Amino acid sequence: IYIDANSIYRKIILSKDGTGQVTNYQLEAEVIFLVKPLNKKIIITEKKIMDSMNDKFEEDRYERTIKQNFASSISNKLSLELIIN
Repeated sequence: IYIDANSIYRKIILSKDGTGQVTNYQLEAEVIFLVKPLNKKIIITEKKIMDSMNDKFEEDRYERTIKQNFASSISNKLSLELIIN
């Protein structure tokens, strides 16, 4: 089996406070897998709402953790999809 993967990551501002500071984001990861030789397309999307933090270092660390969780979840979902079909 050969699998081609294309991923898209988005960090979308959902809301701001009265001073214009971002209060929360929606993080989205979408991966499109093309499984060959079956020519099957599998699209897996993960989303999470993240609150903005005053400490930007901690916010970046938390966002990296979310990305790692997305990767793990997407990997598990792909495995299940390949086993079932």
